[in-house]
Amino acid sequence: MKRNGLITGLVLGLGGLAGLLDLLAPSPAAAQINYTPPAYAAYISPSAGVWSPWTAAAAYGAITYTPPSAALYCQASAGAAWTPCSGSGGGGSGTVSGQANGVIPLATGTTIIGAQSALSDNGTTVTSTEAVNTPTVQTGTPSTAAKAALPNGAHGFSGDETAVQLVPAAGVDACQYDNITHTMLCSQNNSTPLNPLAINQVEASGSPLTMTAANGFYWNNTSGTYSFDLATPIAGLQQCFGQYHGRSGALSLIPPTGVTIYYEGAAGTSGSATGLVSNGVIGDFICLVGVDTTTYQAIGAGYGTWTNH
Repeated sequence: MKRNGLITGLVLGLGGLAGLLDLLAPSPAAAQINYTPPAYAAYISPSAGVWSPWTAAAAYGAITYTPPSAALYCQASAGAAWTPCSGSGGGGSGTVSGQANGVIPLATGTTIIGAQSALSDNGTTVTSTEAVNTPTVQTGTPSTAAKAALPNGAHGFSGDETAVQLVPAAGVDACQYDNITHTMLCSQNNSTPLNPLAINQVEASGSPLTMTAANGFYWNNTSGTYSFDLATPIAGLQQCFGQYHGRSGALSLIPPTGVTIYYEGAAGTSGSATGLVSNGVIGDFICLVGVDTTTYQAIGAGYGTWTNH
């Protein structure tokens, strides 16, 4: 019994000594972790949630690739899915800002609307807020008579006669309807207005007849003499004078002041009050041409006997 107690005491004493030694002993060094990376360069997921090292000999099943039916893919907007392009789709859509409704844009580049142009279009009429360079056209409202002269379906020109002379200008061709000669007078490139078509006028009375610078034929249809007071000539003016059917009586062509008539190469008296006179037989006829503003020239000798005073 005593021996057992002694052994127990010895053991307890040794245990206490061991604990004391543990407290006095130095702590061991911190543990080191060594990581060796796997010898795989790639991983593959043979099924959802499973990743395995890739090996050339591993069997992962057949891989089937079906190429798309479209060679070109389009994206409708940023971040949208890529889908096969449609031939009529145009590759998507967008919104243009800064463009007024009904106004034709003024582009400053192939894709930039820099400003609004002066043109607007309401579907039937194009309107401009700026001047449009076009040939100058003077317009007015024709009278009812002028419009009635060319009813719907008729072809031609009609207009109201006027005493206001058109103003010739260089590089300008213009025509007007004259209320004196009752003809259309035209000016070409600054020339004096003339009737482009010769008129035919039969005079049964009114001697002396005051002439205008209009091309034409003028006939004496009276039983006696007849005088024509010539207008101031202009270059290119052509006028012919003669007896109407079966008529006789002296015809007198009287120049205005400062104008000379040349007959058969000889000049008459400038501003002669008698002028170029026929002998008054049936068939008298002669033509004059305006050479300039002071000269008439007879075309040939005419028919009948003529005297230049």
